[in-house]
Amino acid sequence: MQKKLVFIISILFVIFFISNNAISQDQQKVIEWLKGASEKEKVQYWFLLSSELKKLVPINVDSETLLFNTAPQKNGLAYNYKLINSVYGDLSQNQWEAKISTLAKESLNRFCTTPDSLLFRESNADIRINYYDNEGVFLGEISFNAGSDCMNID
Repeated sequence: MQKKLVFIISILFVIFFISNNAISQDQQKVIEWLKGASEKEKVQYWFLLSSELKKLVPINVDSETLLFNTAPQKNGLAYNYKLINSVYGDLSQNQWEAKISTLAKESLNRFCTTPDSLLFRESNADIRINYYDNEGVFLGEISFNAGSDCMNID
């Protein structure tokens, strides 16, 4: 579901490196910089990355999912997705909770195993994914730390 988005983000990591406006040709440099960055610098990095991602949205991630917005967090990003073929009334609350739970497992597994997500894992980025139906009704949220939570994946 997020494969296309992860690819786009990986390209942005190669393009952006916020340390005196230097440009990095190596994602590892960004990772190392983030590890030593101050809290203020990290906030600035995630803000700039989110701003750049916003230029690319809306974008269909797959046939069911549209990324329509991103937002910076203190140490990571929040993604706002619309399930374009779904309406809240289509399922019961329990069914939505089960669906969001399944999406959470898939998202965590993807972030933990995709090479393009290395920056998130190595910088211990906090990831929040909000899901909305086609009419904008909030369906649920997934939150995890890409570093520590990935260490617990089987």
